[in-house]
Amino acid sequence: MVKLATEPYPQLLIDDRECKRQGKSYTIDTLASFRNEFPQNPLAFITGMDAYLDIPNWKQWQDYLEYVHICVMRRPGYEFEPSWGDEFVACCQDELKHKSQGLIYFANSELVDISSTQIREKLKTGQSANAELPVDVINYIIENELYANT
Repeated sequence: MVKLATEPYPQLLIDDRECKRQGKSYTIDTLASFRNEFPQNPLAFITGMDAYLDIPNWKQWQDYLEYVHICVMRRPGYEFEPSWGDEFVACCQDELKHKSQGLIYFANSELVDISSTQIREKLKTGQSANAELPVDVINYIIENELYANT
């Protein structure tokens, strides 16, 4: 589905290292793997405000900034303020280009009220999800009956 969703965007690359990893896959392992592969490049872990607020519950979360920047996207119903790492907050996106890791940036992104749960419910009840997903992804979900019994 990711391949179908990203086909119109050749600048995006799909990475399947988490799918290939044996056993549990933790974010910290993926971040370390990317940093090992790209030791000098600025790398950003992009997440929504809802997930950002939960990061202190994740494995080795205190080490994330040793590997990447964290870019936090706005989400409806969540205040846009740091819950941890105040001293690492970047004031503008350009700051992320000058260091390879270690900053938190709160992006002034468009607010989109969408969730995977809502999409699955729409598809399960026969409603259109064309506004939320590319047609090729919707067709794949329907053809493979992915959410028929969820």
